[in-house]
Amino acid sequence: MRIAHYVSDLWAPGGIATYVDRLTTAQEHTGHDVIWLCHAPPDDRTLPDRMQVVTPETLYAAARQLRIDVLHAHRTLPEPLPDDLTLLRTMHGHQGGCPSGTRYLRRSGTPCDRTYHPIGCMRMHVQERCGSCRPRKMWRHFKRLRREREQTETVLTAAVSMYVQQMMARAGCNVSNIVVCPSPAPDVVPYTTPPENTPSILYAGRIAPEKGLHWLVDALAQLDTEVTLHVAGTGTDDHMESAHAQVAAQGLEDRVVFHGWCDEPALTSLLSMAWLVVVPSVWNEPAGLVPLDAAAHGRFVVASDAGGLPEYVAPNASALVPPNDTAALASTLEKVLSDYKLLADAGKRAQHHAEVTFSAPHTARAYEQLYDQASARRPAPVAASPL
Repeated sequence: MRIAHYVSDLWAPGGIATYVDRLTTAQEHTGHDVIWLCHAPPDDRTLPDRMQVVTPETLYAAARQLRIDVLHAHRTLPEPLPDDLTLLRTMHGHQGGCPSGTRYLRRSGTPCDRTYHPIGCMRMHVQERCGSCRPRKMWRHFKRLRREREQTETVLTAAVSMYVQQMMARAGCNVSNIVVCPSPAPDVVPYTTPPENTPSILYAGRIAPEKGLHWLVDALAQLDTEVTLHVAGTGTDDHMESAHAQVAAQGLEDRVVFHGWCDEPALTSLLSMAWLVVVPSVWNEPAGLVPLDAAAHGRFVVASDAGGLPEYVAPNASALVPPNDTAALASTLEKVLSDYKLLADAGKRAQHHAEVTFSAPHTARAYEQLYDQASARRPAPVAASPL
């Protein structure tokens, strides 16, 4: 099968690029011909053989020229939709159920679980700054949600979690056209137990308020256990300055290490040293690639009980904590860190969960079935009338 993946930018670090890379690698291993159609070329301007740069205006022409079997979009498709191409899209975020696409109340720093309503969501844009309160930008947000709902009527859509599917349904999207297809995990690595005498915690992700590093640092300050927090990630200058200032104010400079952005080898090294991985998001994460990375390395996960995260953690190698509950997070970390045997025994269970439930080949097979469904829905070509 000849598959084209339509993405904005495969070179920016983040979940969508990782998702597409893991999926396309698995698809190629099973014999499919995979092409990337992207808006942005790599920084060095050297295009991989399987990549073409397109604009929304040239997307469908490029797909026809390449004679693809299915166009798999990881962003909103340009209008009008063609009826001569097999289309499928993956909903990675909240754009199909939330005008701002954040599901995060910025001023109060809490997740948003409200059902979409134009008046209510408009009020939250102003009161909570969950999205821009500038009229033109706000209008674009609401217009985008309407377009997502319309596309769900005709284009088979894969949601990355049941949570995303449910929020889209509550916003009025056609739930019969939305299926859940979880994100793929990395390959499982040979299991090693955490270093026994050097307890450490790993945080991996952007440094931004909604990611909850500030909440984790507050909890760390309450621990009796001497533990080092390794932070793998970066953010804007303001967010980095705020994170460093909080660590200094808590007197934790000798217990928090900032590593900046980490490539895969560096992250693998940090995972091998970590006793556990914490995902302290205070917004509704659509999915959870960090828990999958942790599980593939056999590491216990403590995560927020919010959004799609509970669907991604290994049930017998994890703990969930209500967002922003510092006492609960500190208590959970203290309990887990005091039981090394629990952490060591959970490792292989976590890896089994990643292999059985979230392996990239499993995701690739699921998409093969969805491609067949999408192809069967495409209108049959109209035969030419005989002369």
